[in-house]
Amino acid sequence: MNLEANFSFINKKYSNALKQLTKTIKENDTNKSILLSNRALVNYKMELYKRSINDCIESINEDPSNLRAYLIHGKTLIKLNRKDEAKQIFETGLTQMGDIKIFAKIYQKLLLLSQKDDSKNNISTNQKPKEDSVQIEFEKPKIEDINQNLSSLMEKENSRKTVIDFVAQKGIINHGTGKKQIDSQIATGYYHVNTGNYALGIEIFTDLLQKNDKVIAAYLGRGTAFALLGDLESAVNNFTKAIEIDNNCDEAWKRRGVSQNARGEMTEAIKDLTKAIEIKGTADTYYQRGLVYHKQLNYRRAGYDFQQTVTREPQHKLAWNFLGLSLLAMGDTENATIAYQNALVQDSKFKECYINYAQVYRELGEAEKVENILQKLLVFEPNYSRAYQMLGYLNHGTGNHAQAIQYLSVFLSQDPENIESRHWRAVCYQAIGKYLSAFNDYSFILLKDPNHISWYQLYSLYYYHENLDTAITDINLDKYFDPLFKEAWCKRMNPQSLEIYSKYNSKTKENCFKNWIDQNFSFDQNFEKIFELAKIIGKKIQLKTPGFLSNKRQQAMAGLAAIEMAQTLSQIYKNDKKKIDFNWRDFFHIGVRWRQISEPLDPVFWVDMLTEKQFNEGFGSHTPIISGQCKVIRYYPYFQLSFDILKKEIAKQINLSPQEQKLVEKAKNVVDIYSIIKKDFWIVTECKSTTRENHIMEGTRLTIQWKPPEGFEYSIRTPGTPSRWEDYTLEFNEIWRIFIEEASKKERNFAKLNQLIHNLIFYWFNFMPLSRGTAVIGYISIFGLYLSLNYLVRSEIPKGQQMDWEAILHSNPSDFSSVINWITQDIESTNILDSLPLLINVIPTLRHLIIALNKF
Repeated sequence: MNLEANFSFINKKYSNALKQLTKTIKENDTNKSILLSNRALVNYKMELYKRSINDCIESINEDPSNLRAYLIHGKTLIKLNRKDEAKQIFETGLTQMGDIKIFAKIYQKLLLLSQKDDSKNNISTNQKPKEDSVQIEFEKPKIEDINQNLSSLMEKENSRKTVIDFVAQKGIINHGTGKKQIDSQIATGYYHVNTGNYALGIEIFTDLLQKNDKVIAAYLGRGTAFALLGDLESAVNNFTKAIEIDNNCDEAWKRRGVSQNARGEMTEAIKDLTKAIEIKGTADTYYQRGLVYHKQLNYRRAGYDFQQTVTREPQHKLAWNFLGLSLLAMGDTENATIAYQNALVQDSKFKECYINYAQVYRELGEAEKVENILQKLLVFEPNYSRAYQMLGYLNHGTGNHAQAIQYLSVFLSQDPENIESRHWRAVCYQAIGKYLSAFNDYSFILLKDPNHISWYQLYSLYYYHENLDTAITDINLDKYFDPLFKEAWCKRMNPQSLEIYSKYNSKTKENCFKNWIDQNFSFDQNFEKIFELAKIIGKKIQLKTPGFLSNKRQQAMAGLAAIEMAQTLSQIYKNDKKKIDFNWRDFFHIGVRWRQISEPLDPVFWVDMLTEKQFNEGFGSHTPIISGQCKVIRYYPYFQLSFDILKKEIAKQINLSPQEQKLVEKAKNVVDIYSIIKKDFWIVTECKSTTRENHIMEGTRLTIQWKPPEGFEYSIRTPGTPSRWEDYTLEFNEIWRIFIEEASKKERNFAKLNQLIHNLIFYWFNFMPLSRGTAVIGYISIFGLYLSLNYLVRSEIPKGQQMDWEAILHSNPSDFSSVINWITQDIESTNILDSLPLLINVIPTLRHLIIALNKF
């Protein structure tokens, strides 16, 4: 079934499922037998038995080996009390080659119908089979579990012998000989392989092959036993022998493909599995090929194969789960959600699926839904460590570092060697000022892996600890750290490869962390006044677009930083000397400082303060819209706007023939564009100056690059080169001069100041002067600038809007202003700054700053 039909079915919306299936059958000639048997099942559930029988008959006519159609047909006849006909249908089904698991179901049904007359059917059993209900599909066993259901019917010796004799007599062993004695030996060999007695199974198959070296089933059975023992070379050799005997043996191609995958030969695995599909596209073969594609990160092809799997076998919970993983990796959260829901319908206690399902909402930035899914998981699996790990990461992402530490500690109590989670816990300890605990975690990690990124954070930890009682206005990580240290941290370079490694490693470690932060410290009432205003402002920076978690700590940082910015500017307006000394960069650096301290995980630095070599080469920001085969959830909403600009600028910047230019105009996606340009390339967007007539600065670079397998990276890249830096500095200097001049007047021209604020922010977003964090500093600055003029912005950022992208994808500030005109739609004139105590007096030191962030 397709996704919608299956979802309707499992939710017992049979009428919807019937409509969807009927439509699909009319529109699609492929997989018709499977679709008809699916519809037969829906009709069965709706008690439309005649329709169900008609669909089963048509399904069998399309594909006589579709055992599932025989099963549904027989069970429908039983409902109509036509048991003799049902027996005939079951017996006919057992003569077909097909899924052994469905065969076992049919066999059980036949036993039930024959139990009153065992001698007539030459069938006996010591145990009455249990009646089971018709299901949407029957889960396909993995290749290594072949004939597992047959084995389950053989648990007792009498039952084992009965079934072996039965299948040998009927000649229904896959790739058997049709000779009872040989097929009995094959069935016995399969039994031992599937019950874990691999050596005996190999011995039985070897003995058989010594007598007759053309028995395909024996090679398949022995190859499977070797594979399960880890002897993959012998497994491949056996499957190859089977292929040499019968080049159309799909099982041999499939099993060899699976073994090749296990050997790491993924290209060969795909070739073999594709051949198996060409011969007979079973659910399991598609599933196995999907696993290989997924391992290669080829999510589009993997998703197709998993979709084919669940179409043939809707109860395949693992395929549903991997389909969800593939869809999410491509940014398709809606269908990924449906896939995970389908998997959980098949198994309501599928632990790994709960984690993956929660990850969908983590990617969407919906923390409450993540929490709900994980708490549901913990109800029936209270000690499942991965749930606590994910809750730890979630709480870090929402700014609740103390709670994150608790969850990560539970996880680490079960998996103390996990470096990643210990690193995240160390970051949380550092953020809230528990420096000794952070030191212990970083040290533990570096003993295990001296090259880990924790090395950089350990030395930032030293800086924070040594400067706890330093005035916040004097905190400056950019000036303190060596340019090479900063560059290497941004690039996540191996620290031991650095020339400065020994210099930093010479620092005293053991006797450091005597200083500590009082987690129960209380501020006075002055802080409460600042605190309340910071909360109002901080909430305003929260984006209402998929992918962004609501982070209370970052909101606190933003609100407090905006207040310090506003108060600083307010004093500047009144002091002529400070007007000269205080420039635009000093203003923005207030926000940079707060951003650096609030989240020690992120290396936030001014690009021009990295190494001279790196600055000259153009270190800059890089943000993907499409990454490989993934539509990046946060930024893909800006695909069309950016793509229209890309096509327009290609005409100006790349020499194309008239025919190629027409193709560019018609292009609808990155694939179309790349097929025309035929190589990696980038174009530069325009950024028009407002202080120099007809001067155009370099905006960002819209870049398309081929990214294997079968994908592209479509991104914005903004280099921080010296020439570009100089160009933007000239622009900022003039705008800042005019802004300060206008803001210092007794009678302010709000319209002019409003446009100047928009200009400053527009160029800041286009400039991208930081290693990261430029966007949030821009958002903070807007509120700080308006507040400095005694205006409190009450408006919230519109749903779906990201101001930094709007600035980057518009060529001049006036267009940008028209997009962000919501700012002044709800803006309040206020004298709150006059009554507010100075933030730098209430939060004077780094120690106080960290305590303040912890209060949110």
